[in-house]
Amino acid sequence: MKKLNNPDETVKQQEKAIKEIVKRYGDTIDLRKSPYLIAEIIREYATLFPNGNTNQSEPVPGSHGTPPPPPPSPDGMRDPRDQYTQINAQLVQLTRKISQMEQQLKLKGMM
Repeated sequence: MKKLNNPDETVKQQEKAIKEIVKRYGDTIDLRKSPYLIAEIIREYATLFPNGNTNQSEPVPGSHGTPPPPPPSPDGMRDPRDQYTQINAQLVQLTRKISQMEQQLKLKGMM
């Protein structure tokens, strides 16, 4: 992204970037499924959102020098930790459902 001096142009570029992010990643970002997605977005658009830094020639901390995320695997996961997190969340959901079903069976006197 290029350096912008005009505040109106900066706002236009930020609005354009937001539209691009929504178009590319959707209206909702599920950080449990893809926790590194936010880092990717920050790396790509950090220069447009300087966080109050009026000297736009200085990089935003963490926006430069960090390696890109690994390419997605065939199942769409970027990192084995993503897969672990997703499986763990599913396991928690299943455990809750089993517990609820057991409670219902006990109430009905079937256990």
